[in-house]
Amino acid sequence: MELINPNILWGLAAIAAPILIHFWNQKQARNVDWAAMKWLVETQKLKAKGFRFEDLLLLILRILALIILVLIIAKPLIDFLKENEITQQAKIHILAKDIATVNDFKFEINEAIAKKESVYFIDNLDQKLIEINTDFEEKETQLNDLQYIIKNKNVNLSKNKIILYLSNDIDFEENPNVYLPKSSEINFSNISKKNEVKALATNGYIYVNAENKLIQSSVKPSKKIEDKAELKVAIETSDPSENNNLKAALEAIKEVYGFPFVFDKNNPKLAIGNGAAKYTNADLIILTNGLQSTSKNVVTLHENPKSGNVFRAELPTQILEILLTHYQLVSPKNNLSRQQLNGIFKENTITNHKDKTLIDKYLCILFLGIVLIERWISLKNNK
Repeated sequence: MELINPNILWGLAAIAAPILIHFWNQKQARNVDWAAMKWLVETQKLKAKGFRFEDLLLLILRILALIILVLIIAKPLIDFLKENEITQQAKIHILAKDIATVNDFKFEINEAIAKKESVYFIDNLDQKLIEINTDFEEKETQLNDLQYIIKNKNVNLSKNKIILYLSNDIDFEENPNVYLPKSSEINFSNISKKNEVKALATNGYIYVNAENKLIQSSVKPSKKIEDKAELKVAIETSDPSENNNLKAALEAIKEVYGFPFVFDKNNPKLAIGNGAAKYTNADLIILTNGLQSTSKNVVTLHENPKSGNVFRAELPTQILEILLTHYQLVSPKNNLSRQQLNGIFKENTITNHKDKTLIDKYLCILFLGIVLIERWISLKNNK
């Protein structure tokens, strides 16, 4: 049972009132001299030795009336009927669009499909999967994908149990807490990123040295070499000033670190700007102006290219960080452990009143019945 107004429970302290009044009345009782009662003295003494049944019953009824009144104001909700239905909930399986995750849970997913249970990819909850294969374009799971599950019309959280299959490389830096419904189960794949750091071969070698500094050197490092004699870049924006700022940022990176940028919109390897998504064959697409995508080769640039931050190195720095990660010039972030992941995913404690039954009207009927009985006994015994 849950309460909409749990703070009202402090009102239960009021049950002390009828108890104290009862004992006070007992204490105040005294014999009244009256000639006609002289033969009943002994009887009166016997009656005063303990509680009478009517007194005890009245006390209990008054205490119950106060308790029920407090509960009515607190507005109790019960969901015992819903709890009994949990074991009968239909299961919905939702997969990260990741080949390694699909391979990890292939047996479970095939078993679910064989049982006619609903299976979806996390980015498309409108199309059921009838078979599982790895012939699909991978997409990185974003936090908004998890939030979309709750809002989707095909996922009725009160009647279905959600089973998630996720990789353990989701970026939780911006939001370290994810709240999921109570009737959900999460399975994490055992993906492990390779921590091999590379060097970029241009006119020289671009890499991160032992002191964790990005340098350009003519000396070949003892790293795996990625040959990039030329790196075609397409800047696609709808604003001329944004275009100029992005080009200036890339020119700064080229001048300081030697990245071999060549500005050419014919089959570019790197596309940047609010219209960069049209270069679908690019190795890396950097979107601006807050545009989002779940594709693994697409990154969102959070810095505003229209601001003057290009002259304070903030824009070039963020672009450089994206390039270092993409070309594996720095170690990828370590995957989170299962204990860390379980700490991030929390149960949604927000009460959905639509899934519970408000029983205050039944308590009102019970309260009225108790008050009527109490009044009847009290009047009958002149209490």
